[in-house]
Amino acid sequence: MIASAIALLDKIDGISEQDLRDTLTSRVEIEVGSLHGNRLPFVIEADGAEGLEAITRWVQELHGVLHVDVVFSSCEA
Repeated sequence: MIASAIALLDKIDGISEQDLRDTLTSRVEIEVGSLHGNRLPFVIEADGAEGLEAITRWVQELHGVLHVDVVFSSCEA
């Protein structure tokens, strides 16, 4: 299962974009795009819906992340 998501970042929380990017890219399931304002797009590739949800929740709980929107998901058989 593949999903595109956008993390809304708290720019006044003191975490740098690079620190957050490094944390996200430490997971092989995540590919990170370019920052636009305080929005950081990323793609998740997981084995199924449960894996996708677990990774999304993990991102949501990271220091400096205010919210995560999943904007697209696809399940290929």
